[in-house]
Amino acid sequence: MKHRLETRLQTRLSAFLPGHVVKCTIGPDGTVGVAVDCPASGESWLITGITMQSLMGRGALENSADQILVEISVARGEVPLLLTQQKVE
Repeated sequence: MKHRLETRLQTRLSAFLPGHVVKCTIGPDGTVGVAVDCPASGESWLITGITMQSLMGRGALENSADQILVEISVARGEVPLLLTQQKVE
């Protein structure tokens, strides 16, 4: 199960980060680590502290991946698109 979650998260993030090298690992304690490298710019990020349980359940992996993408955007100094859009009800 750990390997499947690592692969799914890595695939999801890689799809939204073309030109980046993404590596996801889940440690023995269930903590997820996401390493993202951008060879073109030399930038890299290591995101930790995500629990394996936060990736399980309907839509949970997608929500966690979206949050990771927001964190990367903020680290770059960009305003994430998710924060600039307003919900229309």
